[in-house]
Amino acid sequence: NDVRVDDKLHIAAPRSTHAAWLLAGATIAALLVVLNGTLVSMVHTWRDSVTYSHGFLIVPISIYLVMTKRALLRAVRPRVEPAGVVLVVFLMFGWVVARLTGLLVVEQFVMVGAIPALVWATLGSQALRILAFPLGFLFLAVPFGDPVVPLLMDWTATFTVGALQAISIPVFREGMYLSIPSGNFEVAESCSGVRYLFASLTVGVLFAYLSYRLWWKRLLFVSLALIIPVIANGIRAFGIVITAHLSDMKYAIGADHILYGAVFFGIVMLILLGIGQTFRDTAAPAVSPTTAPGVDLQQEVSPQRLRSFAFISLVSLAIVITGSLGATVLTDRLQNRAPPVARLPVGQQHWSHASSPATDWQPAYGGADDQLHEGYVSDSGRIDLHMYVYGAPTQGHELISSDNQLADGETWKEIESSVQTLEIGGAAYDVNETHLRDGSRSLLVWHWFDVDGTWITKPFTVKLNQVLALLRGDHHQSALVALATEKGTGSESARSLLANFLRSHASGIRNCIGGGAATSNACDR
Repeated sequence: NDVRVDDKLHIAAPRSTHAAWLLAGATIAALLVVLNGTLVSMVHTWRDSVTYSHGFLIVPISIYLVMTKRALLRAVRPRVEPAGVVLVVFLMFGWVVARLTGLLVVEQFVMVGAIPALVWATLGSQALRILAFPLGFLFLAVPFGDPVVPLLMDWTATFTVGALQAISIPVFREGMYLSIPSGNFEVAESCSGVRYLFASLTVGVLFAYLSYRLWWKRLLFVSLALIIPVIANGIRAFGIVITAHLSDMKYAIGADHILYGAVFFGIVMLILLGIGQTFRDTAAPAVSPTTAPGVDLQQEVSPQRLRSFAFISLVSLAIVITGSLGATVLTDRLQNRAPPVARLPVGQQHWSHASSPATDWQPAYGGADDQLHEGYVSDSGRIDLHMYVYGAPTQGHELISSDNQLADGETWKEIESSVQTLEIGGAAYDVNETHLRDGSRSLLVWHWFDVDGTWITKPFTVKLNQVLALLRGDHHQSALVALATEKGTGSESARSLLANFLRSHASGIRNCIGGGAATSNACDR
């Protein structure tokens, strides 16, 4: 990859070699057709999310980069590689598991990863080495950045608060909400800078590949492409707040700050590329494909070897088709199982069912097989119990999904979250604690996940348990359990109320989730 090949020095590849390339291309095209659902899901994300709209550019850029390698490709001797077929088997197994457990981003990564695996299997190690960057560049088309959004939002809020305090402007922070004397601000998801981060990463990776030959220079520039936009976004957020403050909230609010952000990002990218130009390598001297290092020169492919290319291509394609059909059959079986149900636990220890819920809040969770919402009351106060029960985590019916959130972000908004530890029956249990707000109303919410009777607080652990259950062939069920109460006089009183209810109802809640709930004495409806 660090040698510039003079493409004008044409090497005529034998006709039989052209047939080997066509077989490889047809196999990759067939992969995309068979796994078209995964491909379409990526395209929909590019279309619907401005954060990932750069995905539309990745494929044509990758194709262009492949075309720049055509001189070397004409010179190499294609070889079948059985190890590549083994890799395709492992990747398709991963795709099936991801498909059955609703891990869409893993499904997309596996599909993209299958392309270089097929190149390796059908054309050999030399072709894969030559095309390593163009094919690796395709991974940037996968929309994988959602988990970093909360981290970027927190960094942006922390930077802005620190900058305001540094110039002696009083600021009060509550979660992602900032208050200064002139007004209130929210660090929303669109303010996280994630769209600029991934655009910068894409440009940075491409620029580093085209501009540098030494690995440490490439690594340095890609690191700058990640660090500079994060810092710049903090400066941008601070600039928006200070501009609004100095203009009595007339400027840099509403749509203005989106325009300012785009202009600011353009300036940042020019600065980044300007920095990159200062240590850019000179172009490597052009060499003939016949003298390029690491090139095994082309020879006529015998009819027998050509048959082996066709055989490897057919085997690889058969593996892909088998994986796709297997996933479809298993999905149908999982969906045909009796869906799990939920029942409400009987009130215990001075708790009874309330005539109506205490609040109008409900978790923004979709695709559940069953859900229940009930209020409970005691002399100490009122709480609401929400349960969402899921069977097999097929697409659109996943407990853990980027679409499922405690707060809808419009009426109720998340202020802050933490993990609390509670002792129940001599054992310690963790619960996720979240503060929600709707204008002047505040809620304290405790929630956790129940996966086949296991109490879990981390979404990653939920997914891991779902994968393990699938591999064991277990009948899978999972649930979100959430308790909510008005904060009232403060967090401690609300926390004490939730703890009181949970200590007396934890076993009942667990018994009332799943197919056997209807016959449990701990459940009444």
